[in-house]
Amino acid sequence: MKFGNMNIQRKILALLLGAGLLSFLVLGAASFYSIYELSADAGKIGRRMGEAAADFTEEFAIERAKQRISDISQEKAQRIEWDMRATIEDAEYIALSAGAILAHPERRAPIPLPDPRTTPIRPGEVYILYAPELQRRGISPRLAEEIGLMSNIAEDVAIMGRYYKNYHASVYLASADGYFICTDVDDFDGYIQFPEELLTAFDPRERPWFIAAENAKKPIATDVYIGVDDGLPSISFVAPYFDGERFAGVAGIGYSLDGLQEFI
Repeated sequence: MKFGNMNIQRKILALLLGAGLLSFLVLGAASFYSIYELSADAGKIGRRMGEAAADFTEEFAIERAKQRISDISQEKAQRIEWDMRATIEDAEYIALSAGAILAHPERRAPIPLPDPRTTPIRPGEVYILYAPELQRRGISPRLAEEIGLMSNIAEDVAIMGRYYKNYHASVYLASADGYFICTDVDDFDGYIQFPEELLTAFDPRERPWFIAAENAKKPIATDVYIGVDDGLPSISFVAPYFDGERFAGVAGIGYSLDGLQEFI
């Protein structure tokens, strides 16, 4: 039956159904498009949020890493400072022991120490050297008595040396009168090979660490200098000692820079 022959009610119903179907299709298409757009927007937003989150996470990780490195650096610096202070205190302890021996000579008996010019010396063994001036003119009875008494410091020097054994260090006492009591600590067996210059021409009073401690009149860490025995850049932690009010000499602990690096 043709549309034109429909009665009014059927025409209205057909129109309503057609309009409803058309509206449904239009609304459905619009809804589908909206859903598609929302999905696309959601994807974009998600990607932007992901990128933002990734950027934030990366920045946060970098900042955390920087802070961690800074914390570690500060911690290491504080530990190094503590170790350096402890070494200066060890040198000061030897200086105080030397001052106590000079202040109370009656409490000690003279002891001999080996001289590397005539006696082979092993690492960790305490020995004594004399400045060229003392070698030329000889040692007076008064100074010989002082040296015999001051040689008692060898026990403290040896004990301290054992603590620094793994760091190729020297622990020493240098008198303003020109004698030098020392132990060179190392981890090898055999005898120490002393350079001829050290045995015949070494005067501790001319060394940079001696002059620095004498001028400072307090425990200090020296600037870098060249070691007389090995020719290597070195540093010492030194403290002056006194006989009453008189400056009497310098106690110290010295490293090459390689040894200091191992210690740190």
